[in-house]
Amino acid sequence: MHSTEIDVLRHNFRDAGRRAIIYEGDGFEGIKAILPPAPHQALTLIDPSYEDKRDYARTLI
Repeated sequence: MHSTEIDVLRHNFRDAGRRAIIYEGDGFEGIKAILPPAPHQALTLIDPSYEDKRDYARTLI
């Protein structure tokens, strides 16, 4: 929803190297492509904007 936010996120994780992968897109849909991760191998952070009122229901799934 905010096209400049991905640049801020990439800047903040610039020193993480290969330990962090940043994907731009719908996190609710993108998570389906990478799950299930290998045991003890992943942490996923989705930052819903909650500007789209459907995000409230989507976080419960």
